[in-house]
Amino acid sequence: MGSYAWQEPEHRVVYAALREVRRRDPRTWREQLPAQATRMGFPDVDWRTYFVPAEKPKPAGDAELNEMLRVLKALVAARS
Repeated sequence: MGSYAWQEPEHRVVYAALREVRRRDPRTWREQLPAQATRMGFPDVDWRTYFVPAEKPKPAGDAELNEMLRVLKALVAARS
């Protein structure tokens, strides 16, 4: 980490905080990373940059559903 050329100094802080938290659960990251960065002396990290809300998938339309059903039926028929 010492010789790596970070694009932004903040990226080093985020990486170091991730290594300290060591949990893989995204909910834990949302809670623990800001606290860890603050303990490391970096309270001003804008975590919204790193925790973008996930977009809800749009519901499939009739044409998409019909295509999915066709593919599933073809897969079932191929296994028979």
